[in-house]
Amino acid sequence: MDEQNSPEDELQLRPYQVHLEEIAIKQNTIVHLPTGSGKTHIALSLIKRFKKDLIKPWGQGGKRTFFLVNTVPLVEQQSKVIAQKCPVNSVGTYSSEDKVDYWDKTKWDMELEKNESFIGDAVHRLDNGFERLFLRLYVVRGAADKSAA
Repeated sequence: MDEQNSPEDELQLRPYQVHLEEIAIKQNTIVHLPTGSGKTHIALSLIKRFKKDLIKPWGQGGKRTFFLVNTVPLVEQQSKVIAQKCPVNSVGTYSSEDKVDYWDKTKWDMELEKNESFIGDAVHRLDNGFERLFLRLYVVRGAADKSAA
């Protein structure tokens, strides 16, 4: 247990959440579950498990987590939960209100260097595709995997 977490902060995942977490550890995964089914708990657990790889610098094997939600208010809500309950140094929030559609590769590289976890509105992200962010999902995992070899 981390020193900053109290026993009540420790997550007790349900069996289906453990199963989804194990899948997400092996490959990039999108978890789509109903409201109240524990998606945030899965994300928190994964972020804690990836702590060692998240603190590494981007471009030097560091991994990044992406948490997509369906509304702008949920971007802020999830950002606060992750910042409070996870061992990350910086959480970036992104939505259409930030005009991220107009950011170039240099701007996104700066964000990847600065933040370890990213929270964004999914409709906005998926409409433009990850290629618009100058990322591909395999690159997010692949950058870290190549450095481990």
